[in-house]
Amino acid sequence: MTNPLTRADELRNDIENLHFTIRYYIGVLAELEQLGRTHTEDFKRTEANVNVLKRNLRTLEAQLESEEEAWI
Repeated sequence: MTNPLTRADELRNDIENLHFTIRYYIGVLAELEQLGRTHTEDFKRTEANVNVLKRNLRTLEAQLESEEEAWI
């Protein structure tokens, strides 16, 4: 039987997934840069996605901090 995850555990899992996704997209940006495609629509869209993911990451980290403070 599995134990249900607490909200803090769910947030930690989401944060870990976001870190992985951000690293992946940064790799995509590096490949596009190596190919000289920094002025393409794909590069701009991917760069915008990374910025959105970073913003979401900060939001989740703040939520995790408040969850941990509430637990204490």
